[in-house]
Amino acid sequence: MVMTSASHAEDPRSESGRAHLTKMKLPPGIRERKRYVIFKVVSEKDRQFSKEEILRGCLYTIHSFLGDKGMSDANVYLIDWNENFGLGILKTTHKTKDDVVVALSLLSTISETKISVIPLNTTGSIKKAKEIIMSLKSVEKAIWNKTNDKNKTNDKNKTDDKNKTDDKNKTDDKNKTDDKNKTGDKNKTGDKNKTGDKNKTGDKI
Repeated sequence: MVMTSASHAEDPRSESGRAHLTKMKLPPGIRERKRYVIFKVVSEKDRQFSKEEILRGCLYTIHSFLGDKGMSDANVYLIDWNENFGLGILKTTHKTKDDVVVALSLLSTISETKISVIPLNTTGSIKKAKEIIMSLKSVEKAIWNKTNDKNKTNDKNKTDDKNKTDDKNKTDDKNKTDDKNKTGDKNKTGDKNKTGDKNKTGDKI
């Protein structure tokens, strides 16, 4: 019976054996509990960074803070990064998430550019993490649109004010020209009258 059971056992070296082991799930007590850290990167002059640059910066600061063993235990992985909004999701374990958050806060430079990393939230669900990212994107997009509209309004007001000033200057210049012309006409009339009076006096003599 033992030989029969052994003959039907899956060989781990075979393709079917490997597939069987792949499908096996560890019990909840043994399985590693994941944590997802949502963070934002703020840089000088709003510079954008690639996913590779952010991952390199995260790995550097976590290794510097935790060392080799801590780095191995943290098992970090950059799940998502949006360079337009500067938002990312970093995967780690529930035991190391606090240390990872501190390590991220210590990162001050990426690719020779000064930056600040702001940990925003942590969650145990990747779905929840992505929902938070989507919500943050919507908020930042609304703020950006509002700021953009305000800038457009300010530019329009400046243009209107400039046009009003130009129109006023043109009107003032025209009035000055008109006043000058009137003065010139008056002087000509005065000279003409003087000449006429002189001629009349000459005729009278």
